[in-house]
Amino acid sequence: MRAQGPFDPSALTDRLGTFSAGAAPIAPAITEDYRRYYNLDFEAASPGLTHHMGWLDVAGERIAVQVFAPRAPVGSAVFCHGYFDHVGLFEFVLRYLLSRQLTVLAFDQPG
Repeated sequence: MRAQGPFDPSALTDRLGTFSAGAAPIAPAITEDYRRYYNLDFEAASPGLTHHMGWLDVAGERIAVQVFAPRAPVGSAVFCHGYFDHVGLFEFVLRYLLSRQLTVLAFDQPG
């Protein structure tokens, strides 16, 4: 179930920059709207969680990349979904991985 509240996908894509996991989160108000809309606002369940989001250019495609990192991770997971999906649709998978204190790298397939 999607959360209530405004979310403008074009405003998010227009303001994202190149992905860098070490950089401060970009466009925080817009990424907060995105996380709230797709129920990816995991900070309450995982205090100290950081979220980074941006673009990578791969083989002529612009790929959206996100990292959800708990304060004290014990490992990492790479989440790769199927075609015609996007990371925002996988709240429960992300929530499960984060509950195991894993840093999650997730990216969207082109298409």
